[in-house]
Amino acid sequence: MMYSISLTIIAMMFGGIMEKTGQLEVIVEVLLRKIKSVTGLITMTVFTCIFSNMTMPEQYISIVVPGSWNTCGVFMTGILGVSTFQYGKWAFFNYLMPIAVILLSIPGITVAKIEDDPDTIIETKEI
Repeated sequence: MMYSISLTIIAMMFGGIMEKTGQLEVIVEVLLRKIKSVTGLITMTVFTCIFSNMTMPEQYISIVVPGSWNTCGVFMTGILGVSTFQYGKWAFFNYLMPIAVILLSIPGITVAKIEDDPDTIIETKEI
């Protein structure tokens, strides 16, 4: 388990460094400029999470920062002796959920709106 735990610790350190140095803020500002609607925001969030989950060593970073080879993949391969390709065909809900979220956001079924509270509004800066 130390390999799996060490991956989690290193991934959280990576996320902390990116946040403290302002790299995450720059990435978010660039992405926010491309969003024109609620569905666009949800679609961008889904694809950002998928991309970061595939490219970063830990799934928690893809949720915080907003693949299959993360600590879950390491655990399943190492402990269960099942490769990511073998269990991938049984993870059909993992593939369907992003599609369902995007499709349900078009009519606004999965969208919860909040009032314009100054504490919840993110303003983008000009770069």
